[in-house]
Amino acid sequence: MEMFDCNSSNIARYGYDPKERIMGVEFRRGGLYHYKDVPQEVFNAFLEAPLKGSFHYQQIRGNYDWEKVS
Repeated sequence: MEMFDCNSSNIARYGYDPKERIMGVEFRRGGLYHYKDVPQEVFNAFLEAPLKGSFHYQQIRGNYDWEKVS
């Protein structure tokens, strides 16, 4: 999955695999996480969110299964 830099105090990079519906989030404090079965619409809303860290905390974290990749 291609990862993109993020202008956020908490999130360093993010990406999305639409075929697998996996959203990748790499945090500035370390750790790359894959969130599973994230709908395209949710990722699109993330892209539009002015505060990516807040959106992740409110809409992604705790709502989707995840695995720590590194």
